[in-house]
Amino acid sequence: MASFALVLLLAALFLAGGLALSRGYRAEDTARTEVQQTRTFLRELSDLTLLLLDAETSQQAYLLTGAAAARRAFEAARDALPPRLIALEGAIAKSHAGAPDGITTLKALARDRMAALDAGASAETVAPGQADAGAVEAGQAATGALRREIDRLRGAELARLDRAFADADLQRNRVRLALGLIGATTSALAVLAAGLAFRTARDQARLGFVDRLAAERDRADLVSRELSHRVKNLFAVILSIISVTARAERDPRVAAQKSRLRIQALARAYELSSSHSALGTAELSDLLQAVVGAYAPAADRFRRHGPPVVLPARLMTPIGLIVNELATNALKHGAWSGPEGTLSLSWAFGQHCRLHLTWAEQGALPPQAEAPGAGPGTDGGSGFGSRMIDLSLQQAAGRMTRHWDDTGLTVEMSFDLTEDEVVAARVHGA
Repeated sequence: MASFALVLLLAALFLAGGLALSRGYRAEDTARTEVQQTRTFLRELSDLTLLLLDAETSQQAYLLTGAAAARRAFEAARDALPPRLIALEGAIAKSHAGAPDGITTLKALARDRMAALDAGASAETVAPGQADAGAVEAGQAATGALRREIDRLRGAELARLDRAFADADLQRNRVRLALGLIGATTSALAVLAAGLAFRTARDQARLGFVDRLAAERDRADLVSRELSHRVKNLFAVILSIISVTARAERDPRVAAQKSRLRIQALARAYELSSSHSALGTAELSDLLQAVVGAYAPAADRFRRHGPPVVLPARLMTPIGLIVNELATNALKHGAWSGPEGTLSLSWAFGQHCRLHLTWAEQGALPPQAEAPGAGPGTDGGSGFGSRMIDLSLQQAAGRMTRHWDDTGLTVEMSFDLTEDEVVAARVHGA
């Protein structure tokens, strides 16, 4: 009963986590929409302010100098006011169910101020080269009122944007809480499952199947430890991808896209290893095709060649993550960013039980200073892509060098293997 209740609790937590994730995505989408709408509205407000400033400046220049060019500039600003107000009203209509308080007042103030400027620039009202002090003072007061109204609307729009981001932060915290509860419940379920497995093995041993059950238990324990280790690593890598990418990227959409691509690469490597054996081994050629081939613009622009090699389980995830970062970089800034660039991967065993892997891009220009892709990762050498590669190399006991020549980028990688791993890689690969 306890295990059944725990399973139900886990299912409920997964459901709650899914709902929290859905709400979090919706909140982030809302925040992004608010940013776009606010940017449009504030741009229209700024354009209106500049238009009125141009009109006032042109009118004053005409009054002081009587220049025809100043008069024409004022008339152009005056004629541009109606479409500018229409654009402003359209921008606010997209971000609100109706016009906010003050938008009608703002339009009236803008029209009245332009009408006053037009009257002041009229030849029948004031002769060129003259200015009425009272009219100037009244105009300045009207301009001040107009600017205060614009500032108030700008502040209200920014406050609305702050509320949208606050809601997105709240939903993100709820997602983290749900994931934490799921992790804790999963651990408790694993402990319970281990206890049940031990009790079952003990009971069966008492019935006379000691030898057979001992062998089966040893094998099950080996697989269980390996799978447990891999699951823990997967959780750690996924949480690291999400947290570090979120800190490195300010735009939620960019952060979500990068996290999704990296987790997909991790999933492809894990799925490939899981489909070959319980201990997570797979051929290197299949891993490269599954991870790198997914980014290739065309089949003839990606080549791989080398002897049959079955990777040990400990190298599957690190190599998969490294080539995923390099493939992303090739697609954005390297050989695959152009119409004709190609990528080739080759591998071979070297001395001292070392596996060599060569990444060669052809048809890509060398990176410029400060350009994206100039570093070892996908982000100029200073972001999470570079740290991902460094950490993966450390985990796999690997080394990497890269250089540019006339043909393009070349990356040399090597990974240390034990003698048993080399023998297994060659025997099973053949």
